[in-house]
Amino acid sequence: MIERIKWIRYKGKRIIYNDFSRLHTDEAVKLAQQFEQLVLQNKDDDNLLTLSNMTDAHFFGEAYDEIKRVTKVVRPYLKKRAVVGITGVKAVLYKSVNLFAKGTPTKIFNTLEEAKNYLVE
Repeated sequence: MIERIKWIRYKGKRIIYNDFSRLHTDEAVKLAQQFEQLVLQNKDDDNLLTLSNMTDAHFFGEAYDEIKRVTKVVRPYLKKRAVVGITGVKAVLYKSVNLFAKGTPTKIFNTLEEAKNYLVE
């Protein structure tokens, strides 16, 4: 199985990479919970950066609710967030998730490279 949550290095900075690409509801719920655990284990790090890849992800209901919950819990500990792979209706849904968890800057990008550059600037 692909390691879907991992630390990556980019231009000397550590980023938590979450790969939700091509996931469905049950898998997305588990990944969101793993992400929450990783952030909470590292919450004393003042420079937590996260990159989420949502390309071709297909989840609704329980997964949407769980991601919304996790976003609210972890957001105070994150310095910056970037997301790729969200367009159209999914972008509207994503923006609604972010309404529940104010504070951390989050931007949507078209490519992983653009997202990583934003995070380390």
